[in-house]
Amino acid sequence: MNEETQTLIEHLIELRRRLVWIMLVMLAAFAAAMPFAQQLYTFVAHPLMATLPQGTQMIATDVIAPFFVPVKVTLMTAFLLTLPHTLYQIWAFVAPALYQNEKRLVLPLVLSSLILFACGMAFAYFAVFPIVFKFLAGVTPQGVSMATDIDKYLSFVLGMFVAFGAAFEVPIVVILLFGYKKLPDIARSVGQSMKVFKKEVKELRDDDSKDSQAQIQQPQEGTYYTEPTQSGQ
Repeated sequence: MNEETQTLIEHLIELRRRLVWIMLVMLAAFAAAMPFAQQLYTFVAHPLMATLPQGTQMIATDVIAPFFVPVKVTLMTAFLLTLPHTLYQIWAFVAPALYQNEKRLVLPLVLSSLILFACGMAFAYFAVFPIVFKFLAGVTPQGVSMATDIDKYLSFVLGMFVAFGAAFEVPIVVILLFGYKKLPDIARSVGQSMKVFKKEVKELRDDDSKDSQAQIQQPQEGTYYTEPTQSGQ
C-alpha cells in the first residue's frame, strides 16, 4: 500500500469520525427536544392559526400526520440548533487543507452565512407569514371553509424558510463574486425594498381597519330606532 492510498484512507476515516459526531449531536438534540414536539408545532403553526376565521381549524388528511408532522418540526429544530456544531465539524475537516489567508476568509463568511440565514427565517415568520395568511384568509370565497392540512402547511413553511434564508445570503454571494466594494449598492437596494414593503404593509393594515370600522358602523337589517314613550301620556 503506497503513501497516497494511506493518506486517502486516513482522510476517509477522519470524515467518518466527523460525520458520526454530527449525527450523534443531532440525535441528542432531537431526543432532548422531542418532549416539546407539540409546543414546537404550535409555535410554527401560530401565524396561520391566528388568521383563520373563527370556528375553523387545521386538519390532518393523513392517518399518521398528527404524529409525524410534530416529529418533523422537532427534527428541523434539532438541525438548526446543532448547525453551529455541524459547521464546526466541517470546518475542522477542511481547515488543514486551506492556506492561512483562506482560513481568515472562510470562517467569517460561514458565521455570517449562518446569521443571515437565521435572520431570513425570522423575517419570514414574523413579518411575511402574518400578512400572507391574513390576505389568503380574506380572499377565501364564500361557502369555502379554509381548513389547511398540517402536512402541506409544514411543507409550505419549510419552503418559505429556505427561500427567505437563501435570499438573505445575497451579501455573501456578492462578496464572493464581486468583492466587498459592491455591498453598499446592495445595501441601498435592500433598504429601498424594505421601504416599499413597509409602505404596502401599512396600506393593507389601514384598509383592514377601515373595513372593520365600516362593518361596526353599518346598521343591522330589520332593526329600527323607536323613541321610548313615557307611561301615563
